[in-house]
Amino acid sequence: MKKIKKTDWFKEGFLILETDGFAKIIIDNLCDRLQITKGSFYHHFKNMDGYVAALMDYWLEENTLSIIRQVNVTKGIRSKKKMLDKLAIDRSLKLEQTIRAWGYSNETVKKQVNETDKIRLEYLIELEKQEGKSPSRAKDVAILSYATFIGLQQLFPDLPKKEQNRLNQYFSAKF
Repeated sequence: MKKIKKTDWFKEGFLILETDGFAKIIIDNLCDRLQITKGSFYHHFKNMDGYVAALMDYWLEENTLSIIRQVNVTKGIRSKKKMLDKLAIDRSLKLEQTIRAWGYSNETVKKQVNETDKIRLEYLIELEKQEGKSPSRAKDVAILSYATFIGLQQLFPDLPKKEQNRLNQYFSAKF
């Protein structure tokens, strides 16, 4: 019998979201792709709603909280901002785009997207303050920076990372 860890379910869910979209996040599809029985799914999750909630918690951890922890150990505000840019761009824009779209039809996902946006924005504001900006200026720059990042995700999810970096450097130079 094949051993599947909880994280395997989440990683497969991410792959499905990136390639097939949120409509394909169903128990049968997950089990088929992992070549495992439904019993294994129910060993880890009570039901599909439980899986979606856990998947969204995993997304928050992998694509926000772990990034913040990595940036926080970096010395110097300029280095922190460069590290944040690198780590954020290294993540899948397509995954982020699909999760945001899913949030329009799934309340659990919508709640997690909103919470994630709040955490990310608060962190960006704090970084701007550390750079010496006033609280109001820090908030303005953080909002514009994050809106640009999310806009790129939504409009150009397949934008090559090199282009993302170039555009990000251009934007950063303006503020």
